[in-house]
Amino acid sequence: FVAFLVGLIACFFFALDYPRVTAFLRGLCPPRLREKLPEAKRRVGEVFRRWLGAYFLLFLLTFGELFLGLLLLRERYAFLLAFLIALMDILPVLGVGTALIPWALAELVLGDFHLFIGLGLLYVVVSLVRNILEPRVVSHQIGLHPLVTLFFMFLGLRATGSLAGMLLFPLVVMIVKQLQDAGKIHLW
Repeated sequence: FVAFLVGLIACFFFALDYPRVTAFLRGLCPPRLREKLPEAKRRVGEVFRRWLGAYFLLFLLTFGELFLGLLLLRERYAFLLAFLIALMDILPVLGVGTALIPWALAELVLGDFHLFIGLGLLYVVVSLVRNILEPRVVSHQIGLHPLVTLFFMFLGLRATGSLAGMLLFPLVVMIVKQLQDAGKIHLW
């Protein structure tokens, strides 16, 4: 909580003095690097938009699967439930299991075995599709080979211990690749 609060206050002060802070940071850069910054900023923005597009596509796919599954299970608020669960799935740390597993267990305790089995199967299907398609969709959108994307997703998860690292590592690699392809940096 303290780290969140400090981060929030820092963001406020950064936003308040954004022109001064960026001018100061630009002044710290050597002139040769300073002239490359606008192009790098443009490329980072482009990669970030593609990355967001990939995860929006995954959100839509997860929503569709959940909506169809909940309709088949004859859930009354299938659209709303599918939307909320798909939204949870996009957020780091949370996932479809955060909603479907406790819900399925509650149905087991309440004696509704049909819904318990249906929610369990829905969880398995959504998880399998997500795990298979996420590296492919993200890699296609950001221009990395699926194996490279999968490797850096795994590395991000292992290095940070969080899903945020799993999402951000491929993004950083793509930014580096874009800068390399544009000739702005020379790593390989």
